[in-house]
Amino acid sequence: MISIFRDRSSANVFWLIFFSVLLHAHFLVRPVEVPAFVEQGFLGYFVQKYISPLPSVAITLLYQVIVLLQALRLNYILNDVRMFQRQSFTPALSYVLLTALLPEWNTLSPALIANSFIIWLIYRLPKLYNTQSPKTLIYNMGIIAGIAVMAYYPSLPLILVVYFSIAILRPLKPNEWFILLMGILTPFYFWAAWLFINDRLPDIKAFIPRWQPHIIVVKNYVHAIITYSLLGICILGGLITWQNNNGRMLIQVRKVWAVLLIMLVLFIPMVFLVPNVSTEALLLSIVPAAAILANLFLYPRSLVLPTIIFVLCIALVIYNNWDLGF
Repeated sequence: MISIFRDRSSANVFWLIFFSVLLHAHFLVRPVEVPAFVEQGFLGYFVQKYISPLPSVAITLLYQVIVLLQALRLNYILNDVRMFQRQSFTPALSYVLLTALLPEWNTLSPALIANSFIIWLIYRLPKLYNTQSPKTLIYNMGIIAGIAVMAYYPSLPLILVVYFSIAILRPLKPNEWFILLMGILTPFYFWAAWLFINDRLPDIKAFIPRWQPHIIVVKNYVHAIITYSLLGICILGGLITWQNNNGRMLIQVRKVWAVLLIMLVLFIPMVFLVPNVSTEALLLSIVPAAAILANLFLYPRSLVLPTIIFVLCIALVIYNNWDLGF
């Protein structure tokens, strides 16, 4: 199946839909869960109030639509900004595959919806290198990061990501860093202004992030250890493959890959800092992880190793999401 997605063909959209439906066949016996809490941000409130009451069939369909749209959007962006030497559908394949690994990731959570902001931001990153209007672009990136943090508090590392981005992709200009700060604060300013106008300013306390370091309790430690070990192997394999094939990449593309790696690292600790957040928050790291894994599925001439990794991931999806009695 990997060989199908190594080409950029419109037929791959159909194959991606088929693959996603088959990969999530366990939804037939266990409906999609909707974990959401107001303490997670505006998306927690939105999902809890407007999505949780929906019928299970509608929630399942909505989950599939969101995952597929995000996968296709990420695939388009990475191809459009020339993050790979040739265009393919391996980023979309990687995203759908990784989001299915754990039961906690097979949920319609605020983290899944928040991935749309991360994908949107990735599209802006390469333009920082040679844009003719950097102030507008930087301000817009700040707004995206600010909205993402308001929507889902574990997205806080995006603020560091955008600052790392302009530090890596732009010459040092203090006024651009200040413009970025203004963009980040803009969503918070308008929210506070709306509450003030409606005489509801005290309500802002309910949406102030609460940081509470805690230990994550997983349902099955064996599943978790195996899954994260395989995920680490996928990322390591993707990085090694990228390193072996980045010689002809443009300088700005290499720098964007560095930003994606920083994004991956920064998102991981957030799962231990926000209350009422479990391993579903690690879905935020799946976006850069899928981009990295796509290298392993795309570049090697021999498909032996990519196929082994792919089959192991499929087996792990079945092992983690189906009650097989062991």
